[in-house]
Amino acid sequence: MLPDAYVDFMLSVGEVWTPEILNCIVDREIEMPDIQNILSFEEAEGSTVGWKDINLPSNMFVFATDSMGNMFCFDTNSCVAPRSHDLPVYFFDHDFETTMNVADTFVGLLAKYVELKKQ
Repeated sequence: MLPDAYVDFMLSVGEVWTPEILNCIVDREIEMPDIQNILSFEEAEGSTVGWKDINLPSNMFVFATDSMGNMFCFDTNSCVAPRSHDLPVYFFDHDFETTMNVADTFVGLLAKYVELKKQ
């Protein structure tokens, strides 16, 4: 029951690799995680299962990673019927095993990176 906004994006655009975002963030000295890879549905499922065996909280679903292998996630406790249009996005730092909210919605997360690229 992943949010419509994410499912629609994946069906329209699919997997995305954006390594240049890290340069934008570093060059501008902005405090935000870089989103490097929006994973395919299959990779997202595999990453979620694999990381839960290590240290990913059991309620997180991974859909993207940064350049260091940290993860952008949805809280599966919110992925219930009826399907939500959009959901908050969380960032899981695998080194420190911390989770923080990075955007109120998936669309809002993408908008942050589009705006960064425009600057």
